[in-house]
Amino acid sequence: MDNTTLHIRKFNDRIRMLNSSASKNVLLTAQEARSLNADIQDLLSYCIVLNRKIEQLSQANSQEVVNIVVDGGKF
Repeated sequence: MDNTTLHIRKFNDRIRMLNSSASKNVLLTAQEARSLNADIQDLLSYCIVLNRKIEQLSQANSQEVVNIVVDGGKF
């Protein structure tokens, strides 16, 4: 999973630099935007897979409940 979030981490670093500077804009090249979009889509797909696994486990063992909450954090 670490490799699939490379562009998200790069974007996060750019936002961190933006927050520490006087800049008000972030510009992405078309390739950066595509890569960021691909990472976000991969991450969302992974969340769906995890959610399905949790549902299967919950059905198999109805006494054990697992909840996952995904938020943006500092993103």
